[in-house]
Amino acid sequence: MKKSVISFLSILSLALMAATASAASRIEYILDVSGSMNALSGGEKRIDAAKKSLTAMVQGIPDGTIVALRLYSHRVPPADKAKSCQDTELVIPFGPINKPQFLGVVNAASPLGQTPIAYSLEQAANDFVMGADEAQTIILVSDGEESCGGDPVAVAKALIAKGFKLKINVIGFDVDANAKNQLAAIAGATGGQYFDAKDSASLTGTLQKLTQESLVIQKAGSSVYGEEIRGGDNYETSVPIPVGKLLRLNHHQKQNQYDYFSVDAKPGQKIVVSLETGEKGVRINPDNTYEENLNPYAGVSLQSPQKTQIAHQEIIGGKNDAKQIIFPVPTDGGGKYYVLVGSAYDNQHKDHRFKVEISELFDAGSKQDAGDTRDTALVIQPGTHKGYVNPNDEIDTYRVQLPAGTVTIRVRPVSEKVHLGLELFDAEGVRVGGENAPNAGAVAKMENLPLAKAGEYVLKVKGGYNPSETEYTLEIIPGGGAASAADAGAPPAAPAAPTTPTAPAAPTGGETVYNPLSKPVPMPRAGTGALTPDYQGIAQLWKQMDWKQKAKVVGFWTLLPAFFGWLVGWIWGYFKGRASGKRWAARQAAKQNTAPPAG
Repeated sequence: MKKSVISFLSILSLALMAATASAASRIEYILDVSGSMNALSGGEKRIDAAKKSLTAMVQGIPDGTIVALRLYSHRVPPADKAKSCQDTELVIPFGPINKPQFLGVVNAASPLGQTPIAYSLEQAANDFVMGADEAQTIILVSDGEESCGGDPVAVAKALIAKGFKLKINVIGFDVDANAKNQLAAIAGATGGQYFDAKDSASLTGTLQKLTQESLVIQKAGSSVYGEEIRGGDNYETSVPIPVGKLLRLNHHQKQNQYDYFSVDAKPGQKIVVSLETGEKGVRINPDNTYEENLNPYAGVSLQSPQKTQIAHQEIIGGKNDAKQIIFPVPTDGGGKYYVLVGSAYDNQHKDHRFKVEISELFDAGSKQDAGDTRDTALVIQPGTHKGYVNPNDEIDTYRVQLPAGTVTIRVRPVSEKVHLGLELFDAEGVRVGGENAPNAGAVAKMENLPLAKAGEYVLKVKGGYNPSETEYTLEIIPGGGAASAADAGAPPAAPAAPTTPTAPAAPTGGETVYNPLSKPVPMPRAGTGALTPDYQGIAQLWKQMDWKQKAKVVGFWTLLPAFFGWLVGWIWGYFKGRASGKRWAARQAAKQNTAPPAG
């Protein structure tokens, strides 16, 4: 006889009432007590392991939860195959859970017959109203495959085609490869999940998890977007997140609880995490029922490979609102990053959307970032190249072979808010030359720079003080050369258009770009790359300032001495005046004492 099945059916029922109406959960468990449940697994009979799991699971079900219990293969021996393959019975109809009754029926069950998975699913469907406005979930736990010649995958597909809003989740209990393939196909036919269980402990945990989800999950509304997903419970169990996909949780999230996801990123890439709310919030009751409301809360965090928080965004009571976290990966910051979904302020409705995108900021047409030092420099050839700098990557270092004679090097940023600088060193680390742009957005250039000998040179492109993200065009022309189009003022080629997001763009003010110069980021960086006085001198600093910056400097150094002069004068005058007042008072008193009497 083929391996049989222990199946459990949980049907999630939610009525879409008013926004504040309580959403009930309706769960039906179907227990397979067919003959193969007498087989040993992990030193105990499978039926005993199943009873232990059900006992532990039932104790965690909140009182008042609506449940039902169906048994099959518990009345007819396997020898009478025709009757045994139709042996299924609803032993506890739907109603508020009576735990002693439920466990009494389970513990009295004795393995006996065949394994009619397909027929049991057909009969279980009769316990529900087809087309009802409710979400329905089946949890099937099996130690084997169909033994009665039925096609449970076809039955599952047929139920969906008839109008049942049904999702089948499957747990394979100590199954072989053939059984696993069939059980996974049953789950896949309705968009459900498949799980493996090797013993009573793992079976218990999975049953508890699926029961908890059935008590909390709500059906999707008419304006719900995104693919359902569930994350891990901690960093170690984090789930790799599909990059570029619009996602939503498959369960409501309690306050201060988070789903953990992970994404790999390397230097030269940028992580963008987007968060959006719908129109509804949710309140989760102590018994895990819930009530919808009109106050949506949502939160998302980006954590470093060291599991420290880089950034956190919250939407507090905002309908159809959006926020973003934008994080260029530092030169020494490659690795696994973590995205935590959940709100620190309130429960989070499952239909709020989130997305993680990775864009590339690689330098010089390569698939890597130009490093900060000679050892991490990117090897390039003379010519024209594209590169990027940003607050987490302020220096790009290149190694280039140049002939003796002269060389002209120019760099111009796309952004008109960024100052760039150039610095060239020979193979022995001796600085050959350096220059900075005269103002933000302008070309930094070294024209006809003399080179005493041929060989490898190290070129640094620096983002200047208070840098922001920008693409730049770098030209290296041995022997000098005519002014380039960029030098003449023509704009360089436009950067590649970003991928069009599937979700609405974040509103103005909803975007957070993390600049380590304005807010610390818990990621170490090798050097700031700022254009400091030891690099360019006070004159160069003054040269690259615009008139507003110059006015601030002049005003500061003019007004500061004047203020201190006024303050010293006021203090001196105050004490001088007090001394003068005392002398005047003394003279007046003396006059009164020496004046002759009247008359």
